[in-house]
Parts: sequence; C-alpha cells; structure tokens
Amino acid sequence: MNDYQRVILDLIRQLNGSKKLKQVTDILQGVKTSQNMVDLFLYRIQPFFGVFENKAFFDLKMTCDNLITDGYIILKSEDRLALSSLGLSTVSNFTLQANYQNVNGWRWHRRLPVFALSLQLATQMTANRYHEIAHYFPIVRDTTIQALCKRWWLGLEKDDEQVLAKNYHDELTSLLDSLTVSPEIVVDRLTGGQTIGLTAEQSANKHHLEKNTYDMQWLEALSQMMFLLERYPKSWPLLSQLLLDRPVAQLTESAQITYQLLLDGTSVADIQQQRRLKKSTIVDHYVQLIGLEIMPLDAFVNKANREYYEANKKMATSLKEARMNMPELSYDTLKLCLVSGR
Repeated sequence: MNDYQRVILDLIRQLNGSKKLKQVTDILQGVKTSQNMVDLFLYRIQPFFGVFENKAFFDLKMTCDNLITDGYIILKSEDRLALSSLGLSTVSNFTLQANYQNVNGWRWHRRLPVFALSLQLATQMTANRYHEIAHYFPIVRDTTIQALCKRWWLGLEKDDEQVLAKNYHDELTSLLDSLTVSPEIVVDRLTGGQTIGLTAEQSANKHHLEKNTYDMQWLEALSQMMFLLERYPKSWPLLSQLLLDRPVAQLTESAQITYQLLLDGTSVADIQQQRRLKKSTIVDHYVQLIGLEIMPLDAFVNKANREYYEANKKMATSLKEARMNMPELSYDTLKLCLVSGR
C-alpha cells in the first residue's frame, strides 16, 4: 500500500459512499463540472481536487479496481464507492491534509505544473549564465514555459547578469533549506551548468521510493515552495516572480472570458446572450468565480435569497436535499450558495 493509494482511499472515506468511480476520478483529475465544484465545498475536499491531474483516467481506474479486488473498497447501491473495514483500518492514521500538509489541488490546480517547469528552466538559464554557457538545449521544450521564463528574465533589473544568477542560486538554496521534506527531491530534478537533472523515475530509484510515493513527495515539496513564495515574496523576490497570478489563472479559458465581461460592466443578464452559451454553462463560470473567491456571492444572488439560504442552510447536506427543503430557491441559486461556503 503506497500513499497514492491511501489518498484515493482517504477521498472515498470523506465522500462517505456518495459517489461512483468516475465522479471520484474526476475530482482527483480536477475536472471542473458544476457538481464537482459544489461537492468540493459540501464535503470539504478541496485539497483533493486535481491532485492527480497528470494521472490518466485508466491508471486511476485500474488502481481503484485493484483496491476493490483486494477488499479495501466495496460497492454500495448504484455502484457508489465506500471503504470496507480493511480500507478504514488502512487509512486510520492517514489523511491527505495531515500527511501532506501543503498539497492542495484546489489552491495550486493548474499553477503547480507551470511552476515546476518554470523552476526547472529558470534554474538552467541562471546557472548557464553564471557559468557563461551561451549555447544549450532548454531542459523544458514547452514553448509557453519558454516564453514565460524569457519574459521573467528580461523583466528583472540587472546590472550584472552573473551577480543576478548567483542571487537566484542563493534564493533557491535558502528556499530549499526551508522545506520540511528532503530538498534532494527537488534538487535531483534540476539542470544547470554541467549537471543534468534526473527524471522522476531515476530520482525515485535513488531514494529507494516507490514511484507513486515519490510523486506525492514531489507534490508536497513544490506545494510548500509555492506556499512560502506566495506568503513571503520579499524573502525570495526572484523566485516569487515565477508564480502565476492567483486565482484567475485557475479559471477555465471560457470562464476567464465571462469574468472579463463582468469586469467590463456587462450585466449578468446580458452575458448569456452575448456569449451565446447555455445558461448552465454561464452558471458554471459563476461557480468557478465564487469558489475561487474572485467574486462574491452577492454579485449573482440577491439579498433576500442569500438570507433565506442562510436561515435554512443546515438542511443543505446535499444539493438534492437543498432542492427538496428550499423549493423557493432555483437550482442555480442553490449551487452558487453551496459553493460560496456560506
């Protein structure tokens, strides 16, 4: 049993037998459906959202199928997943939040992979500048990341590029020394000068770790780095500029267009007509805006409905029950209220 499997079991435990396999994997892969957004706040499972966004559905399904076969997971009515007594005992001393305190898919979703690649390329760029290596193949081939790092470098104030490169190295050393996990998990993967970074598999083998457990430690290390850079940007001014702005970057592209229209003063009523999208799609954009705390609930739900929901929210243990117990509120209004966490 590795921590990758334990995270899956922990999520199923927190969902309390309410979700099917595809719904569980969608949450772990960070699929932004309206229902998932509501469930994140209803079950308080934000850290799990997108934590395995780089894992294929087939891999997650196969892992879950094996956990079912081995007796850790049982199927309830309508094929909803729950933990067996064996599964419960397996994670009796494990939770994602306790064992990996900084891993938070909801907070870092979409930003963490970009930061990881930017860190690798920026480290190579600065190390090569310091060692006066002018010609080399970039360790990251993604042209978006290359453009991002180029803008980052050109935007820095620098009288002496070698001094700036050394300052970057000093910042990186300081940040890595601040981690509660082994900094070698990160250092192994970095390229610069004559040093070629290891692959994830090579680093896992070096530390005698199962690959899935290594991946969890890699996530924890990067998440902790991002947390520290976001909270104390003045302590690491060069590295903190590698972070994408939060939280607009976490919106889907379509939701970003809707958000821009709202900023431009377009009314909620006019956006659906102007964008020629289904009402449910636009509401899903509002769910993202509220869930990410980009806009407040009162931008979309009037005071009377907010107060009615507040007075009756104890009956909203699920969206289905909320609809039954608060018939005065529309389905869309209930979704927005639930996501707001009010």
